[in-house]
Amino acid sequence: MMQKAPNNFFLRLKTGAALLVSAAIFAAVFEAAVSFLMLRGLTPGAPDALLAFFRGYYWASPYRHYLQFDPECAVYDARVFYRLKTGACFHSGARFRNHYSINSLGTRDDELSLVAPEIVTLGDSHTMGWGVAQEDSYPQLLERRTGRRVLNMGVSSFGTARELEFLMRADLRGLRYLVIQYNDNDLEENLAYLSRKRRPGLRPEEDWKSLSEQVGSSGYFPGAHLARMAVFARENFKGRRKTPEAGPVTHAWAFMSVLGKFLDRPELRGVKVLVFSVNNSHGGGSAPRFRLDGALKPLLSAGKFSRFAGRVTVLSAGAELDEPACRHLIDNHINAEGHRRAAGALLPYLAGSGAQGGG
Repeated sequence: MMQKAPNNFFLRLKTGAALLVSAAIFAAVFEAAVSFLMLRGLTPGAPDALLAFFRGYYWASPYRHYLQFDPECAVYDARVFYRLKTGACFHSGARFRNHYSINSLGTRDDELSLVAPEIVTLGDSHTMGWGVAQEDSYPQLLERRTGRRVLNMGVSSFGTARELEFLMRADLRGLRYLVIQYNDNDLEENLAYLSRKRRPGLRPEEDWKSLSEQVGSSGYFPGAHLARMAVFARENFKGRRKTPEAGPVTHAWAFMSVLGKFLDRPELRGVKVLVFSVNNSHGGGSAPRFRLDGALKPLLSAGKFSRFAGRVTVLSAGAELDEPACRHLIDNHINAEGHRRAAGALLPYLAGSGAQGGG
């Protein structure tokens, strides 16, 4: 019996080594397969469930890049937490890489557009042009097609409250039209703003630096997909048990409660507002479609917000922008086709000659 122990030991050692090698091979194959699917393998014809999973996982993966916390592209701002960093930078994702030219105000536009623009576009990363070339964003398309000076003030992850706070820094002398792109994730910020009696939520620079450091250290490492996908799957399962999200009526009320106070300011009197929404969950399979326009229109037709009915026009472009042809396959932001359609929906309300310039 004493002579067989070494054999058993070496057998267990060989078995353990074989298991480790098998696990390493599995991990390597898994990592390569996930990378291939995300970078080029997934196509629009893939099963809806598979697309939905990878669209969700993308934001936990090494390929997502939060521009607003990248020190090359953004800087801390005491009032709105951050803005784009004046100069130039590159922003990339799973299937895109784009150049950003950023003006002195901190928006993705040129200096000439800062001088008394007739049209200002507000919104989050969709309006900013996440995932598309600067000249392909809908604000730039509108400028070329209307001949009016358009200033793109879209900033990644801004809600309506910060968008309007940021707007007040612009040269508003020539402003005639204000375009606001709403997103269903604006609600939390808007409600918080209202709860503070319409005061901005000031956050210290240390918070931005901490988030910036987290983003900077979240790149790829061996086994990253396996580790992050496990965390994502767990969090996704927990998220499904949460209380259902607020409906369109709550979104519309909070939006108008924030917007109304700004429209009463002298700088914005007489300015016409065009509103359209871009959903986080786009069409395909059972993905929900958030429709702000259906709730905003009746809100403007009666009650305390009816006084804005002649100034605020609600577009129904959101449903069209949910179409897969208008979205990046993995990233979910509207693509160049989505920007073309957004510009096309807005153009009839803005057509005409005006001050030429900007870019």
